[in-house]
Parts: sequence; structure tokens; C-alpha cells
Amino acid sequence: MWTRYRIARISPATGQVLSWIDISGLLSPLERLLYGSPNGIAYDAQHDRIFVTGKRWPSVFEIRVQSDASAMRSIRLGNEHRSFAASAYD
Repeated sequence: MWTRYRIARISPATGQVLSWIDISGLLSPLERLLYGSPNGIAYDAQHDRIFVTGKRWPSVFEIRVQSDASAMRSIRLGNEHRSFAASAYD
């Protein structure tokens, strides 16, 4: 969703939104002001992982959603590693 720091989890069968994944912890508040909102999401089905970035973001993040969808961890692809907890909610 444009200007939002969340990803919709959508059912392929019904097209309905199942839950939301909060990715606001990927960037600090200052970085969010400088780099803008996320606008690039890619899914790697072979390894069950998601990549997230933004048009002006300095990095691409690999995120993994836990099976219980209660938390998420990220790896910044570049010279810095950062982890965070995020919530998935209905």
C-alpha cells in the first residue's frame, strides 16, 4: 500500500486480505522521511522469502515471516545487518 509501511497477505484462492505485515521497523523515523515509502516487493517461492525496498531506499531488505505470523526478521542486503520485530495483524 502506497505510503504505508505494511504488506497485505492476500489469499491466492479468494483474493481477500488475510492479514497485514508491519514493516515500519525496517527504517528509522529519520530514514523514512529521507527515503520515502516502500514500493518494491518480490517473492522468492523456492526459498520462501520476501524482498522489500523503496524507490530511494539505500538497501534491499530480505524479510522472513514466521509461520505464526507474530514476528519478522530482516537482513539488509549491503554492508549493515539489522533485525527487528514486527507484528502481523488482521
